[in-house]
Amino acid sequence: MPGVIENMPAEARLERLRALAEAILSIVRERGSMTLIDALSATAARLRTAVSQVKQGLNYALSNSMLRLTGDDMLSATA
Repeated sequence: MPGVIENMPAEARLERLRALAEAILSIVRERGSMTLIDALSATAARLRTAVSQVKQGLNYALSNSMLRLTGDDMLSATA
């Protein structure tokens, strides 16, 4: 994954860093002072939970024919 980020345009990398900084700051504000390692661990856990929830939602929508997609459809984004 580091190679993917390294190959991004500078502005896209900066946006990713801003989003990560906001996520870390949100956790630190909720819990008060904490070490950097604890803040990063808590942020990673929250992001894993968010990804899991998105996957569950998409799977539910797909299984109930709420989306006109199949699991084999290719998704892509253009810059």
